[in-house]
Amino acid sequence: MDFTRVELGNLSSSNFPIAVFCTASIIILVAVHFFYCNFSSRGKLVNKFGGPAYVPVIGSFIALTNLAETLLDWKEQINFLAGENPTLADAFHRGARIAFMPGVIPKYQSSLIWSLSGYAKEWEEIKIVMKQSISKSFIQKKMKEWKNNANNGNLPKKIKYANILYTKWTDEEEIFYQLISIIGASVDSTESVLCMALLHLAKHPVIQETAYEEAKSVIGTDINVFLSFDDIRRLTYVEMVLKETMRIIPPIAALARNIGQDLDLGDGYTIPKDTSVFINLNMMHHNPKYFPNPDQFIPERFLPENVGKRHPYAYIPFSHGPRNCIGKKYAMMEMKLALAKILFKYEVTTSMRNIENLEYESSPFTFAKDDKWKNQRKILSPGLSASMHPEFLTAFHTHLPNLMEVLEEKCKIGGEFNPDNLFGKFAMGVAFETMFDWDVPLNFFQHDLALQYDMFVNGTYAAFQPAIQPKFQIPLMWRFFGYGAGFQKLVNFMEIYFPKEFLKGKMDEWKSYEKNAALPKRMKYANLLYTKWTKEELVTCQLYTILTGAVDSTDSVLCVALIQLAKFKEVQTNAYLEARRVIGLDYDNTLSIADINKLKYIEMVIKESMRRISPTPVLTRKVGEDLNLG
Repeated sequence: MDFTRVELGNLSSSNFPIAVFCTASIIILVAVHFFYCNFSSRGKLVNKFGGPAYVPVIGSFIALTNLAETLLDWKEQINFLAGENPTLADAFHRGARIAFMPGVIPKYQSSLIWSLSGYAKEWEEIKIVMKQSISKSFIQKKMKEWKNNANNGNLPKKIKYANILYTKWTDEEEIFYQLISIIGASVDSTESVLCMALLHLAKHPVIQETAYEEAKSVIGTDINVFLSFDDIRRLTYVEMVLKETMRIIPPIAALARNIGQDLDLGDGYTIPKDTSVFINLNMMHHNPKYFPNPDQFIPERFLPENVGKRHPYAYIPFSHGPRNCIGKKYAMMEMKLALAKILFKYEVTTSMRNIENLEYESSPFTFAKDDKWKNQRKILSPGLSASMHPEFLTAFHTHLPNLMEVLEEKCKIGGEFNPDNLFGKFAMGVAFETMFDWDVPLNFFQHDLALQYDMFVNGTYAAFQPAIQPKFQIPLMWRFFGYGAGFQKLVNFMEIYFPKEFLKGKMDEWKSYEKNAALPKRMKYANLLYTKWTKEELVTCQLYTILTGAVDSTDSVLCVALIQLAKFKEVQTNAYLEARRVIGLDYDNTLSIADINKLKYIEMVIKESMRRISPTPVLTRKVGEDLNLG
């Protein structure tokens, strides 16, 4: 299914994407900022915040309250700070965070890690709360009402966002996710920008005073005054404050696009058609060519005379062009009004000295920081070291006949065949015996085990889709396309071989060995995990990770190597002659480590295969300190 734009007329001057959550303009949202500000009342007004206020709450409640009434057309005015509504607000707030976790933290692009970390369960719980607010019966009722209005020619000239969906869409589930998507996008962007604007104003009292004076001149003496569009347009300095806030820390960290045709960048560089690219807004917005002293907070950058000197694409917090954010004007109007009213009533201060002191929502998660990854690697590396090679050779010669038997059958049939997965089944059998300490050799070429292997492969394919196609970094999209069901096969596979009771028993057993100083000198990979790790979920994740690495890389590299050898007969002949010299006349000859070390040319063939087509297309790393590239 190709998610392209369709005509909806009344919703926007540009075409509207069939699914908001699959447009690249909201693929990645910046993480929430945790900080507190002091709100001191101006004049005789009472400080209802009573001391330090948790700023993100303010933005999200403002956004949700306005959204419910304007875009969703809920008839009753909702106070998201009262009754059961904070629970509803919290559900939308947490839902927006969880849905975009894979785009913020790369490790959660693996759906297995995303699930094992508890986010899948939390998302299901959040979805229950959401569906209580936007139930299927409610959507069906609204669809019937608005389709009748359309059929009878009773549609108003101006139709709210949700009512357009009820009129034009036919699938209740799709409408539900559309509504959830617009809520998530609206709440998160409004919240993060207002949070950062208040922090910058707290750090720059002169700028805050200028914005306050403008707000006072527009609002007058009564904070409850109803501001018109013309009034809001007069908040030009407040608008510049918001724009400068979005320049320094964009509400969207990056934009993702799929290249529709070969794109010539000049100087011999071409981006091929169908390539997924990411546009780093933070880097663009800090380009000193367009924004001198880019780390300084200077709202005057957005005076008309300064904007006119810049390239129109130098600053694009809402993206630009036909796929820009359809809620751009709505968001700016909402944020200007909210910020002006807050500044009119409160003076904001903060004890934070530097912007670098901000803590992000991504920081508490369980990635290995500092030297933790080194310690983990030190613990686990012996399980894959040279000391384990003799056991590997034993397992290799145990499982090789299973592979050769299948290849013999293929050769008897004749013709071409796809070797994909043959080497993966072989590698999985070896992995279970060498790394997982399995008591009985497993032949994954046998029918029942072959079906289980397919569960693993299909589930892994689904789990890694977010890393291959950016649109699937959003769990909603991932599940909508059926990858959630595919991933469940992987979960089932892991439960067959590594159920929680089995892992707990193994962990108790090996921790007992350690306690009694009875650990062997050489320990297999899984036994090191059972000894040193304390949580079954993390052990499962580690076992899956190493199994995927062993199976998928072996399968892909050997397939590519065979294709290359089939294309280059002379190279194949050289590799064959070397194999004959080392193996000798007896095909069943058991090779030693020294024999394998003699296979120099074959090693070069494998290395060249990995150079031509890498088993891992990219590596991701986090730079721990400033890195000078010269």
